[in-house]
Amino acid sequence: MTASFSPASLGNRVPTGSGRWLDRSVWSLARPGPIDHPGLRGGIGICDAVVATFAGVLLVGTTPRVFAIVVGWLVLLRMLTAPTARLARPSATPVWRAATLVCLGCWIAGPALPMAPSRAMLGIAVAVAGSAAPRLAARGRRLRVLLVGCDDRAVSALDQTSVGRVRAVDVCAPTPQALASKLAAHARGAVDAVLVVPGPELTGRALQRLAWQAEAVGLPLLVETGIDGVLPNRVAPLLAGHLGMVHVQAARRRGWRLLVKQVSERALALCALTAMAPVLIGIALAVRLDSPGPVLYRQVRVGRDGRTFTMLKFRSMAVGSDVQLVEDTFGNDGAGPLFKLREDPRVTRVGHILRRYSLDELPQLLNVLRGEMSLVGPRPALPSEVAAYDGDPRRRLAVAPGITGLWQVSGRSDLSWSESVRLDLDYVDNWSLGRDVVILARTVGAVLRHDGAY
Repeated sequence: MTASFSPASLGNRVPTGSGRWLDRSVWSLARPGPIDHPGLRGGIGICDAVVATFAGVLLVGTTPRVFAIVVGWLVLLRMLTAPTARLARPSATPVWRAATLVCLGCWIAGPALPMAPSRAMLGIAVAVAGSAAPRLAARGRRLRVLLVGCDDRAVSALDQTSVGRVRAVDVCAPTPQALASKLAAHARGAVDAVLVVPGPELTGRALQRLAWQAEAVGLPLLVETGIDGVLPNRVAPLLAGHLGMVHVQAARRRGWRLLVKQVSERALALCALTAMAPVLIGIALAVRLDSPGPVLYRQVRVGRDGRTFTMLKFRSMAVGSDVQLVEDTFGNDGAGPLFKLREDPRVTRVGHILRRYSLDELPQLLNVLRGEMSLVGPRPALPSEVAAYDGDPRRRLAVAPGITGLWQVSGRSDLSWSESVRLDLDYVDNWSLGRDVVILARTVGAVLRHDGAY
């Protein structure tokens, strides 16, 4: 591309002026958001001071001690906000942490408190509600950026910015003259940040000059790293002499975290099997009465590190349907090597209901108890599908497959093959116990909506 870089040079993929927002990807799950305008953070700080003052008046009346309460609350929130999170979309997490510490302090100092415990709890509730509300309300705010770049990486950056609810207001070539012209063309407040996509023309010194220009107009400077599918908690900046680097840490799938995952999932599977025993028995009877054949369907799947195992499901098809060659007759609604039919003639009447609400997957809790599967993980693949994998998809086999997962709660069979692979790889590389909890919570909604279930 030349210096006359424009939205048209990106295939009209960048909305300008009042263009529509780029869609948000499901990759935003448990991912920190983009930086926000300093004015927004300042407004939240003022709100914190106001609600702390009101809470202080409730606690100690209009006395000088109110000032100490306000300062203490603001300092506590500041201390509990991680340095990187101060550049992220506002989060209510520091508020919950501060409230926990304050409640703990009130419990320890109970007899020495100059007010009744009920009054103290009321003051804490006011401070928490008042500080959390603006943070939660601001999480839907979009970030408007001026994109600086001049090669194919700029096109890729546009696709990735949709993950963080970022809107590219305009684009320009990576030169001080072009950036100065674009910054002058936009009225103050029309752009929240400058996003630079490094390329051959952007040396370290050139990037430094762009940073000076952004600083001069009070705009944060963002630099695209080219690292795809890696969460910020796995990246650390390093400096060797004058050479800036980033350290990409390996995925955290070993040690005590993995032990906690395995033990807790087996315990949850056992509890679920015990609590749902009447439901499982009822489904088994319905399957047996609906069509002749066994209640359970057994199929060989590929697990962690390529080891095969027998996966269990409630039978949802007529006996022998799995060997029927129906793809040539009815086509294939699946993606990539996956074979799926929206209206599969082999599925029984009860099977349609079971598949619609994913009830046919419940026997896989036994696979979890045996350690062959996890509650959360990539989709368990057939040996024939694994044989067709080329390169990246084989990364799925680095962890145990799951009954549910990021792919399953994001559309399942409605997703393209590349999208399903991307989601599974994101899960494998960025796994954490917290993400598992979020995925399990989202599974309930996905099942009730029966997204992509057929």
